[in-house]
Amino acid sequence: MVIAFGAIAIVLFIGMIALATMATGEQVSQTVTEQYEMQKALLEAEGSVGEDLAAMDAAVTGGAVKIGLIGLNGAETKAALTGMGQFPWAVDMITVNETGVIETVEPEHYKSVTGINLGDQKHLQRLYSQKVPVMSDVFLSAEGIPAVDIASPVFSPGGRFIGATTLLFKPEPFFVHNTPEKSDGTPWHLMVMQKDGLIVYEPDTGQIGKNAFSDPLFRPFPELIALAGNMSRERVGNGTYTFMDAEGTNVTKEAMWTTVGIRGTEWRLVLIRIAEQTKP
Repeated sequence: MVIAFGAIAIVLFIGMIALATMATGEQVSQTVTEQYEMQKALLEAEGSVGEDLAAMDAAVTGGAVKIGLIGLNGAETKAALTGMGQFPWAVDMITVNETGVIETVEPEHYKSVTGINLGDQKHLQRLYSQKVPVMSDVFLSAEGIPAVDIASPVFSPGGRFIGATTLLFKPEPFFVHNTPEKSDGTPWHLMVMQKDGLIVYEPDTGQIGKNAFSDPLFRPFPELIALAGNMSRERVGNGTYTFMDAEGTNVTKEAMWTTVGIRGTEWRLVLIRIAEQTKP
């Protein structure tokens, strides 16, 4: 983690110098101050998101060990599932048998999904094929909501693969919780993007679920699409682009990003601020 933070700091500091050289006097001071605050906040968000992902992953893998000893059904299994889900953004926790069928669900509110076969879910296909813990991209869950799933294989005491256990969670409250508090007057916000361009989180909720590469909302802004491409390819970086502000006025925005994730799935954490007004 320390090595990652150092690499991010170096890359972003170089970008800050390049952008600051375009301004003079008081502008330089204000720009550098705001960029420094953004860099600190980005590192804080990276650490916070990473810690919470690790905590959920540990809860799921630990729950899988317990359930391997007690089985995929029963009161003890329900208690183990409940123990896995002590996170405000959790939706439900389930056990799935060796053929992909849901056996047990907690909380009871979602028991209607019991018996559904999840074999068409890509992350579970990887789990069943490789017998390893996984995290999904955002997908439309059997519960009918866009969500993210962390799952772990379950083995019997004799080492036989008997299924999986999963924790489904909502990304929006997860990232609201992990957005660093702003210093007074620091005009930035957090956005989260998948590598395929899907916007996982944005305070402007109308952008959530849209794809930065293909959605009509973004097509008039080639700089934004190009920068999204850089974000997809590069784990750390910064850049500028033109897009609308909350009032619909075109403005120049500055973005700094880094990468977080577990189990082979990555998100780009992006801090964005308005750099300057853009003439129509």
